[in-house]
Amino acid sequence: MILGCEMLKKRNVNWFDLTICCAVTILILCPILKMGNLPGLYLDAVNPDYAAVQVLFPRENQEKWMVSWPWLTQIYHGNINILLTLAVVFVTRTTSVLQHHILYSVLCIACIILLYRLMTLREIGISKNIAAGVVLITAAMPSVLTLVITQYYMELFGTACILGGTIRFFQWKGNPEKRLWIIVSYLLFGLAFYSYFNFVFFLPFLAAGTVLRLRKVERRQGGLLIQCGVCYLMGCSFYWVY
Repeated sequence: MILGCEMLKKRNVNWFDLTICCAVTILILCPILKMGNLPGLYLDAVNPDYAAVQVLFPRENQEKWMVSWPWLTQIYHGNINILLTLAVVFVTRTTSVLQHHILYSVLCIACIILLYRLMTLREIGISKNIAAGVVLITAAMPSVLTLVITQYYMELFGTACILGGTIRFFQWKGNPEKRLWIIVSYLLFGLAFYSYFNFVFFLPFLAAGTVLRLRKVERRQGGLLIQCGVCYLMGCSFYWVY
């Protein structure tokens, strides 16, 4: 244990940030574990998110109130969550309501931690104490528990992508030499659009911010804009792959 602490010190681990992340995890997971296998599934989320069970256990007799096959369930949202569910069910060789709740708890935890990271970026400038208070209050809100057990209509994954992409955008904005960051940002925004169509409305602001930042850079950056556009389309490409 002492050796582990020394290794963390050598890697310059920020103990305040680590404490906040652990606190958020506990605040979200404890109520979920206490619920156990109590139901709380949102009707519209059952088909796309639990189609994984049908894939792995095709003989299961499951009621379907809408077409949930093939992978693309609706024209306005994708079904990328099935990949996460497939992985968990495949590894555990079982499925349960609690298991699915835990999976989406992890996504919710990721969203809140990414929100904390976004607020504390140097480019944003929010105090860590204020940001910590915001995310801890958010994690403790009953509505967050509702988001987890109803899966937020398949938007948790897209929300995580938007937050992660925004972080990369601001990091690139502060250091334009890191071209990979803005490329990754567009890829994440594309994945978010596949998750749910409403995330496409973030794209104009991302594009405008990119162009405004590039205008302050002396050399031409047309190639970078093309790369960003291609990566965005790659993120959206699941619509055609599936």
